[in-house]
Amino acid sequence: MNHWTPQLLAASKRLRPLADRLVVSRIEYKHPTLSVVGITIQKGLVIAAGPGKERRRKTRFDGPQGKCLWFEDGELLNKPRHPMPFKVGDCVEFSPRGLIEFDFEGLPLLMVWAKACYGTTNDSASEALLWQTPGGYDKDGKNFMSGADLYI
Repeated sequence: MNHWTPQLLAASKRLRPLADRLVVSRIEYKHPTLSVVGITIQKGLVIAAGPGKERRRKTRFDGPQGKCLWFEDGELLNKPRHPMPFKVGDCVEFSPRGLIEFDFEGLPLLMVWAKACYGTTNDSASEALLWQTPGGYDKDGKNFMSGADLYI
């Protein structure tokens, strides 16, 4: 299924997200097996990707009770950026938390952090990257259910 429209192609050429952010066009999708209340996974097409996260010097913070934390908030290092794990045209599954919804010339788009994406997948409205796979024996304890029948 091709989700690229002339409007998306034009937006892809004009939008340039910063750092490790993606501009995503949402694909209507319901996860086929995930049935946990309060957890939703969304799918979308990457139409623009940032250049990647800049590398910064790590700063040590000594907290209470001898705990040490490291923050990446020091000065910029003169090193290449962290590589972007996704590229334009990828179809990704992502968390709905922390995203920004916006309209660009009448197109509803999303700004998503690369770290909020679970991975690349296909653009099917019914197939999923993440599955709830059953494993174990049936209620009688005789037959092992491996979950392999889900992937036939």
